[in-house]
Amino acid sequence: MLLPLFFNFEQTNFIFNTIIFSKDYVLLSSNDTKLILILNLLTQVLFYLYVYLKKKLNRNDFISIIFEIFLIIIVFYLFAPIVAFTLYFCFMHSLKNILLISNELNPNLIRGFQIFFKKSLFLTLITFFILIISLFFLIKFNLLQNSIEKIIFIGLASLTLPHIILHSIAENIEISKI
Repeated sequence: MLLPLFFNFEQTNFIFNTIIFSKDYVLLSSNDTKLILILNLLTQVLFYLYVYLKKKLNRNDFISIIFEIFLIIIVFYLFAPIVAFTLYFCFMHSLKNILLISNELNPNLIRGFQIFFKKSLFLTLITFFILIISLFFLIKFNLLQNSIEKIIFIGLASLTLPHIILHSIAENIEISKI
């Protein structure tokens, strides 16, 4: 949340105002955001370094985490906030979690992904169906152009629900094996 404010303060503030139906709300000042972001990033890196040095994190995982942090920074630097968030959420975050859940379902990646796909298909179709109905409603009443930012965040939130449910199913499978 801080990266878009850091790199595109005005655009991000406009998005927040659109979502909360306000015209002049400012979450943080630009200077506050920069200080908080720098402290946050420094704290994260120091935390992962501490965990790595205490041998609770192997070298590959440590490098992967630091690489992911810098990749996220680059994405939010290069792209507008909505594009950057969509790229992050749909590709980096979701792909990582799909692979993790697939591995939890079955250590064979292809078999695990097949199980994941079967378990997620119903919820994904329901989400897609609701999205199509919502788009039809908004287009019919000429609300689409005025609501695009809200739709993006509502859509991302509706993707989150199946994600959480699938994660819960995977955890319950693990618990029942114990």
